[in-house]
Amino acid sequence: MLKGKKGVTLAELIVSIGILGLILAPVSMIMYTGYKSYFVEENTTVTQEKARQAMDSIIEDLRRLEFENRVYNPDKTLKPLADPAGGRLTLTRDGQVYYYLDGSVLKKLDNGNVSKSWDGCALFEINEVNNTGSNVVNLTIGFNSGIGVSTGRTVNLNSSYRRKSPSIQ
Repeated sequence: MLKGKKGVTLAELIVSIGILGLILAPVSMIMYTGYKSYFVEENTTVTQEKARQAMDSIIEDLRRLEFENRVYNPDKTLKPLADPAGGRLTLTRDGQVYYYLDGSVLKKLDNGNVSKSWDGCALFEINEVNNTGSNVVNLTIGFNSGIGVSTGRTVNLNSSYRRKSPSIQ
């Protein structure tokens, strides 16, 4: 600073801006990383919830099928549910409820109408294994997480459901 004059010199101003820049650069990087992590985790959480809703709907329908088979199926046989080649899961004793993947949309077709659908589905696998008196249905559902442009992350959810033979009460 000059004697007797108020103000700052250009050199002092440049030095103070440089120091401020050195302090703010790491702080802004930390803030950016925090915001990015927040939105990625929020997308993952929303995607996990969507996968859980789809899986819960399928398991609920499987349980309803179990009850209907025990009450209404006179020949006491289990009908196969899975069509792995077609990627379709057929439920109810009359074959009126289907879960299938249409492009990237997992759809539930109930009596000819789409009653539920979940966007962003990347994977829908069904495997039914006969295991001495009961069948095990293994399900895998995968959803892409991301808003707009995909973040490249896929959330997979696996579940198994043991079907009991209708003859077992």
